Amino acid sequence: MIIEVICHEIEKYRREIDVYALCFDPANESFSMSYCMGDMWGIELKCPLAIRPTSLTFQSGRVSVRFERQEDADAFAAWLVEGEEKVREGFKTMRG
Repeated sequence: MIIEVICHEIEKYRREIDVYALCFDPANESFSMSYCMGDMWGIELKCPLAIRPTSLTFQSGRVSVRFERQEDADAFAAWLVEGEEKVREGFKTMRG
């Protein structure tokens, strides 16, 4: 799934990060990723950032996440990269 991170502050700002999956809880306005570690499945990796997107746009296999400030967009993009690394590492530990 391609996550396109954009921001309103800098019109040309655009980062694309490929992740296995990304969940968004509209009630809490929070992001998370699900991963496994060994024989433990469905572990939730919650985004620890206290930032909220200004909009989300879903298109087949692609999500655009817009933030007001570049600082927030950069922080979210960094979390996506770190989270995806953890998800991929978890898949390598799968048993069963």
